[in-house]
Amino acid sequence: MKLQENFLWGGGSAACQCEGAIYEGGKGLNIMDVATSGSRIRLREITETIEEGKYYPSVKAIDFYHNYKEDIRLLAELGLKSFRMSIDWARIYPTGYEAEPNREGLQFYQNVFDELHKYHIEPLVTICHLEMPLEISRQGAWTNPHTIEMYEKYCRTLFTEYKGKVKYWLTFNEINHSVFYDNDDCMVYSYMASGLKLNAVDNPEQALAASCYSVLKASAKAVIMGHQIDPENKIGCVLAFVPLYSATNCPEDSLAVIHDYDRDLFLLDVLCHGYFPKYKINEYEKKGIHIQVTEEDNALFQKGTVDFYGMNYYSSGMSAAENRGYANGFFHGYRNPSLKTNAWGWEDDPVGLRYALNYVDRRYHKPIIITENGLGCADEFINGTVIDDYRIQYFREHIEQLIKAVHEDGVTCWGYYTWAPIDLVSASTGEMSKRYGFVYVDLDDEGNGTNKRYKKKSFDWYKHVIETNGEEL
Repeated sequence: MKLQENFLWGGGSAACQCEGAIYEGGKGLNIMDVATSGSRIRLREITETIEEGKYYPSVKAIDFYHNYKEDIRLLAELGLKSFRMSIDWARIYPTGYEAEPNREGLQFYQNVFDELHKYHIEPLVTICHLEMPLEISRQGAWTNPHTIEMYEKYCRTLFTEYKGKVKYWLTFNEINHSVFYDNDDCMVYSYMASGLKLNAVDNPEQALAASCYSVLKASAKAVIMGHQIDPENKIGCVLAFVPLYSATNCPEDSLAVIHDYDRDLFLLDVLCHGYFPKYKINEYEKKGIHIQVTEEDNALFQKGTVDFYGMNYYSSGMSAAENRGYANGFFHGYRNPSLKTNAWGWEDDPVGLRYALNYVDRRYHKPIIITENGLGCADEFINGTVIDDYRIQYFREHIEQLIKAVHEDGVTCWGYYTWAPIDLVSASTGEMSKRYGFVYVDLDDEGNGTNKRYKKKSFDWYKHVIETNGEEL
């Protein structure tokens, strides 16, 4: 069973997790620059600025800023058809409020795109992957109506500057992490996604609802603008999809699945269908949350629907009408006792990817690009490599389900991007030891090491998968 000949076999990254060099090239601070390191048992801390005595992984990361040529050469050797990367908003507009962009920052990304094209690697660019300028965050982030204007200015600069260099765009990454959750792990990530210091907000649910609404408007405006500047642009948005199973055959648990989906999928209803759903308005009203959906906004949503949906998939979840002793799942519902979990508590569920693809394909009728899929592990580096058969098995099983979704179920999927082809800083925990790559980076959780790159066993395996277009796994 073959995938289409121009299938985008790729790998993904984010500026805040790999770039480093936060004091170089005229860059300003973004909200991820002030996120400290954490671990699987210790939450990351979001500080007001960079404080002495605390370690901030984004300051150095893996220094893609100075190593991009070597890293892109490795991506080319791996055979990637496409590379997903983000642009650091604060490298283009250091505070967000400047009238003119930072030319040095623009030139850096111009150089990166030129290097990718040198090897015939198609860039897929995330416009905002958590990297909101810190000054915009301090001014209320997305609860401040002027933030949409700042984002529009930023998008116009990118679409104009890189016309002809980039044709695949993502307006935002994982916008559903700006919704309100009931546990501290998720609320820390909600700050990263929304730019809000949640413990300083009187009503977090209201603030996050307003933030989500502003992000949806900003995304629609970017889609419209991007098509006007270059009709060849293909523009999507990313929402992390967590397929949910009913905990039992109890009807109430099946109903809980629907309600749990509502928490996130109202965002895709707007992005793909172009309307703000009544069920979400009803929920807001019951909670005393006030969102005004104007006729002007409805027209904007209709006109600014995405060309494709970017799906980040890592794990599934389980829903129940009441907790019967289940452990909490990662971001959604409860842990499924039928599935194995990794060291960070994520369920390993390859069939869940097929389920997710089918569900989204049937509900939204948009082409899908799998923008992230991967396995974070504490790799053991021995004799200059990592024997990561577990990673090979993970990807083999997930790609098998992707191919079944396309060939047996008729799902339209344009591409598959592993997270991440080269080890980088984990966004959720701030660790280097939670490794995803086919390439090992010699750095520890405190940034110590040579920063040299070494190919893991999985490198040659994924290279062969790409060479055979997924026929030989």
